[in-house]
Amino acid sequence: MKLLKIDIRNPANCMKGVMDRLGIPRKYEAEAVELFLAQYGEDPCTAHDIYFGISEIPFMLACEGWDGSRIARMEETVARALSVDWTGYDVPGAYRW
Repeated sequence: MKLLKIDIRNPANCMKGVMDRLGIPRKYEAEAVELFLAQYGEDPCTAHDIYFGISEIPFMLACEGWDGSRIARMEETVARALSVDWTGYDVPGAYRW
């Protein structure tokens, strides 16, 4: 519920910053951001929308045939985003990979 109350003005930058903080591999970061932007665009949104986008990563891994234990570790990594200070990653400008 708290994520629904956090407004984000720069969703792509915020999403990339949060995933960097979590240590998600760049390949999956890029795929998740690309999918998110295709679905939502770059309009302001909530942290919940971004978290939902990041949550697609374990599905991507499953589609690539990763084993269950590795997918579970990624799910745990993604879940750590629930405790991140989302507003700290809501920055304008071009994000550097």
